Amino acid sequence: MTARDRGYAGYDFHLHSRRNGQTLGKLVTRTRLTARTGGPPSTTSLITRAAVYPGLAVLFGLMGLFGVFVGAVGFLIGLCTLIDGIFIVTDKPLRRALHDRISNTLVIRAD
Repeated sequence: MTARDRGYAGYDFHLHSRRNGQTLGKLVTRTRLTARTGGPPSTTSLITRAAVYPGLAVLFGLMGLFGVFVGAVGFLIGLCTLIDGIFIVTDKPLRRALHDRISNTLVIRAD
């Protein structure tokens, strides 16, 4: 895992664990992260979410670093990102991404 990946996971975990559950992007879009029950997400959920979302990119990046499927690494990262995004469009009515489903979190409108 590179320093950039650890930095992103740390950013994601730290800002979502604050009282308002918002990253800078969520502040702009007026959304926030909650547990599926509506309360604040647990530490385990936040760690899982931070690991899953960049986790596949890190895994594929390591594969490229060691010369495994070098030509396909970018394709695999893009494919996983696309699949994650498709869940947002097709998951009705909650519109949860795959990383939200795995970590049992929900992004809702902030009041």
